[in-house]
Amino acid sequence: MKCYVTKSPLLSSSDEEILINLLNQTSCYLSFYTDEDERIASLLQQFKMESDIFDRKTMPGHITASGIGIEDGKIFMIFHPFLKKWLQPGGHVDRGELPLIAAQREVLEETGRVSVVHPWHLQNVMPFDIDVHHIPANKSKNEPAHFHYDFRYLLSIDKTPLHDIKDHHLNTWREIQDVEEPNLRNLISKLANQNLLSSWEAK
Repeated sequence: MKCYVTKSPLLSSSDEEILINLLNQTSCYLSFYTDEDERIASLLQQFKMESDIFDRKTMPGHITASGIGIEDGKIFMIFHPFLKKWLQPGGHVDRGELPLIAAQREVLEETGRVSVVHPWHLQNVMPFDIDVHHIPANKSKNEPAHFHYDFRYLLSIDKTPLHDIKDHHLNTWREIQDVEEPNLRNLISKLANQNLLSSWEAK
């Protein structure tokens, strides 16, 4: 099954058009993964609220984006300084930015590595995975506990950093079987079910 949206995720313009693009990607995602309505129910509910889902101050949650890199049986991960665990690189989506672009930007900012979009997205213009996860309160940022609606895209990530970044996150390629984070195990199962683990190619 091939799934398309009406506008390329590489383009962005007005806030309204970006939101329409986001809604289209989500609709496309649910057409592809027909059993995930309940899994992302809180995201769907917040869309109905018509709140500014890109603003990190919007509660109970807001949009984030992540880049998923897999190569030679390993997944590219960073050590998150606040959550104190190994996760995929990612972060908040800036205003005027679509999640796919945000995912690539976050990979570059957090690790100094350039990435390109995986060929899967040339036929499926939507996130490979959408995950809703709880973020604990952060007193230093005066942020209450909330949810991240994480749009995850497959990327081919350079092995060598473009340049040194003094404040970049600790990062490495970890063996897939060593990944313990439940929501990432779910994503890895999706990769396996679509035969992408053995056929991952950088384009």
